[in-house]
Amino acid sequence: MSSTTILPPGSTQLERALEQVAIEMLDIPVPVRSVWSADDCPNTHLPWLAYGLSVDNWADDWSEPVRREAIRQAIPLARVKGTRAALRAALDRHDPAIAMHDWFEADPPLPPHHFRLDLPIAADSDVVYNEQLVSRLLRDIESVKPVRSHMQATQRLNTEVAGYLMGVANPGGFIRSKMTADTASALDPIWDSFLQTENGEPLTLESGAMLEHE
Repeated sequence: MSSTTILPPGSTQLERALEQVAIEMLDIPVPVRSVWSADDCPNTHLPWLAYGLSVDNWADDWSEPVRREAIRQAIPLARVKGTRAALRAALDRHDPAIAMHDWFEADPPLPPHHFRLDLPIAADSDVVYNEQLVSRLLRDIESVKPVRSHMQATQRLNTEVAGYLMGVANPGGFIRSKMTADTASALDPIWDSFLQTENGEPLTLESGAMLEHE
């Protein structure tokens, strides 16, 4: 930068010193373009970039490539938020083997604006459904599903298979089956650990976290 002054001849020494400091600050590189790029943003800044782009589904224990991909998909997913495509994408991040059926696709049909998720048995999926995974899955579903839609989920249970069963828009309770054969199981929701609205919807904070009973 040129140091030619723009101050009048009668400027004080302090004013000229301040001008020089301002000129030098203009030479400091400000990588605005790179910090807003999913590819070039420093790894330590990725959570802030995700927040700036309103990424709904985020976990600090994700690998760096997964976090960068989530940021890349932020705008495309925002365009379809509240649709079946957005819900399908959220499910695939956890387990592509989860089957989804709209109310008119189920047999027998579900009440209007309900959808059913069929969770796979252990033999059909490498994903282990523990409490942490179920909590994330529910959070992600709640963040992208149509507001008017309600969820019902079932899981086929094997002998000694522990599973989380989910009911209408509520987190599932932990059960253990000792059946001798696979069977489709749909139990009443057991979501005692989460706070709910009068309609059975989970209460969430602005961050998307679900409120739990103390």
